[in-house]
Amino acid sequence: MENLWPAFEKREITTPKSVFEKQVEFFNSLDTGLKATLSQGLDDGGHLSFTFRIQASALNGYTFTLFRASNHATSIYPVLIDDKIQDRKYTTENQGQLEATLKEIFNSQALRKIIQNLIAQIYDDTLDF
Repeated sequence: MENLWPAFEKREITTPKSVFEKQVEFFNSLDTGLKATLSQGLDDGGHLSFTFRIQASALNGYTFTLFRASNHATSIYPVLIDDKIQDRKYTTENQGQLEATLKEIFNSQALRKIIQNLIAQIYDDTLDF
């Protein structure tokens, strides 16, 4: 019998997951006392989901969700992002839009204030957990 399948070529594509993982790596290289984490899942409808969190281990493991993102497993874009800090939703159609949206989220005044407050409390010697 003849093979009826076409040849499939491997394309080098930067996936949303790899963008998120790189941002976790960048954040964790900062000297903040905080740790970024990324968890992932796949629902029955074929949607990949990613949750980006910041953890303060020194504050009894306090963790907050920065954003949730999802895309369908059969397509890389669009990626839907639910910004939990600013209570905003975004739809990104390509890697450039995804990175611009993440930059907007990461540089928001609301997030900067949260991070600065957590850092101050981490290094407050009078707190005892």
